[in-house]
Amino acid sequence: MKWIGQHIVDLIARFRGAVYLEDINTGTIASGSNLGLDSNNKIVKAAESSGGISHDGSTANGVLTFKDADEATVEANLTFDGSSLNINGAAEIASAGKLYFRDQYSFIQSPSANDLLIAAAVDFEIESSTIVLDAGASIELDAVSAITLKTGDSEFLDFKNVNNTFARFYPESGNNTTLTLYEQGGDSLVDYCSITVQEHGATTIGTVDAAAAAAHLNFTVDGNFSVASTGIDIATDGTITNAVWNGTAIASAYIADDAVTEDKLANTLLAEIDENTTKVSNVTTNLSQTTASDSLRIESSDGTNVTIAEASGSIAGVMTVAHHVKLDAIEAEATADQTKSDIDGLAITTVGTLDTGNATAIVDAASLTAAGKVELATTGEADTGTDAARAVTPAGLKSHVDARYAYQYVMFHASDTIKSNWITFGGNGLSNHTWGTDTSDSGVTVGSSTMSCTNVMQAAGFKIPFACKLIGFYGTGYRFGGSNSFAAGVFILDSPDYNSEASGSTVDTLNATLRAYAAAEDGGVSNPFNQKLNKVVDTGRSFDCPAGSMIFPAFKDTAGVNSGAFRGNMTVILATPIVTIA
Repeated sequence: MKWIGQHIVDLIARFRGAVYLEDINTGTIASGSNLGLDSNNKIVKAAESSGGISHDGSTANGVLTFKDADEATVEANLTFDGSSLNINGAAEIASAGKLYFRDQYSFIQSPSANDLLIAAAVDFEIESSTIVLDAGASIELDAVSAITLKTGDSEFLDFKNVNNTFARFYPESGNNTTLTLYEQGGDSLVDYCSITVQEHGATTIGTVDAAAAAAHLNFTVDGNFSVASTGIDIATDGTITNAVWNGTAIASAYIADDAVTEDKLANTLLAEIDENTTKVSNVTTNLSQTTASDSLRIESSDGTNVTIAEASGSIAGVMTVAHHVKLDAIEAEATADQTKSDIDGLAITTVGTLDTGNATAIVDAASLTAAGKVELATTGEADTGTDAARAVTPAGLKSHVDARYAYQYVMFHASDTIKSNWITFGGNGLSNHTWGTDTSDSGVTVGSSTMSCTNVMQAAGFKIPFACKLIGFYGTGYRFGGSNSFAAGVFILDSPDYNSEASGSTVDTLNATLRAYAAAEDGGVSNPFNQKLNKVVDTGRSFDCPAGSMIFPAFKDTAGVNSGAFRGNMTVILATPIVTIA
């Protein structure tokens, strides 16, 4: 429908679809008016609210708080400038509320009546020129690990009652640390007791009475009083009163000549002194002797008997009967300087036993041509096998034999297309010279590179019945169609899957490890690998092959040419122990 001109409809119009107003002119809404929809979706004009929320106060950066429905208060003592929140005057947190700092783990809270809790995840610091903690009852510092009070280098900690300082602590004052306790609750700062600790832990306990000499130092000990020291100095006269001396000794320098009187001695000691004053000393008639074959006893009629034992090689004593017999048996005018010829001239023929001493002086060492004394060889010396001066024991002989090996040689022939991967013999085993197995492995690192061994390869592998050593291999290779380098290697499968067949399962594919490797020698000629007989040699190994393990010889291309006819042979060298068969 299109209208030309102006059409006024004096009816109620309803539109079932959306209503769009096009070509709307900009203008200003009349004061006090606005257009909208009532609850029946009728367009109506409504009066605009006469005002908003008014502000009570004008403090710069003041925080607004609710006052009533149309008025907010600008707090004079609570301001925020975008980074810092400041509270001036008293602030109250009601009930169990918390005042948080930085995060939920750092806060101030009054969890219960008359309590103040300051919690912090790491550190909590209060910094001010003067800090006063004024509690109606007590102040408690509770820490999980430690409480630390810090001061400056020349500052101190004071402990006061209502008005007076009763103690002062200098954590560091010059070269010492000092704790001072003042008299009677701090009534005076000139009468005190102090404990001072200097370098190396040197400690001084001092008392001071500024007006007199009444600053006594008294020890009241409910138990033992012990002093452990390398030295004790008593600066005054050393008098001990109102105590009992329990020490181990008093030096004679501290005992006057007339200080020990008779009434200070024990009754038993007095009796012994009286008894000894009546004795007559150095009178031979009071001594007697009793002899024996190996000792002499000196007896005293009123003293202690003494027995003199026989002389020995280390102590003096009496001559025994046995000693006298030996001396009587010595030939007259005999000397101790007889020569070997003198002794040989005695023609000693009696066979005897040398109980003690060393036969070195009379028996020569044995040799290959003469009898004599001989030293037994250790098992290590027997294994070395180079010592011609010592005798071999059965244990040494066994050890030497057990350490002997013999070389065993196993020869392989190969003929197939060489690959960049390792190739080895086929499923028919070593009896077939055609090596048609591509292992899909190409690593050349001895001790870590592996070759995957299927059930077919394990069935065809060369078995090792007894433990031995792999020494290496010696072989040759012959390539056709190009001068391309190659290499040879020997893989060992330590634990083949021998037992799976017994349980009815299949043989698991296992990895054999490269134990010997050599690149072919080019010989230094032109086209060194094309129809040339190239050596591949690695004989410097000593790998322990377990009993039941398998050997897999292999060849591979090393020139990146994954093709070409190839012929090769290899002699694997094993060292097998020499055994004794019963």
